[in-house]
Amino acid sequence: MSPVLAAKQLARELGIKFSGLVRVLFDDPETNQHIEEGRPTGYDTLVMVSRFNNGDMYLMFVDIGTGIVPAYLFQYEQDEEITDSAAYGIEKFALSISKEQAKEIFDKIKESNIAYANGLEVEHG
Repeated sequence: MSPVLAAKQLARELGIKFSGLVRVLFDDPETNQHIEEGRPTGYDTLVMVSRFNNGDMYLMFVDIGTGIVPAYLFQYEQDEEITDSAAYGIEKFALSISKEQAKEIFDKIKESNIAYANGLEVEHG
C-alpha cells in the first residue's frame, strides 16, 4: 500500500482529516522491520499530522504492506502524554522504538513547522 493510501485509510478509520504526512528514516535498517530471508523488510514508518483548534495531533504508524500498525500518538497543547498502541507492542519488529524516541521524532517534525507539508522525510539516529 502506498504511504498516502495508508494514511487515508487510517484517517478514515479514525474519522479525522490529516494535513501532513512524514516518512521517518532510521539509521538502523532493522527499525520497525521484520526480518525475512535474513533481510529487513521495506516497511514505511510514517507520521500523520492533523491540525485541530485545540492543538496538533501526531500519529506514528508502520505501513506493513498488507495493513497498518499504529505505534504512537501525541497531541500538543493537550495532556502532553504520549500514548502507545497495544498493536505496536504485539508486533514483533526486529527493532522497535521507545516512547521517548517517538517524542523526539514528533518534536523534530513540529520544529520543522510542516503541519501542512506532505512528503517531508525526517531522519532519526
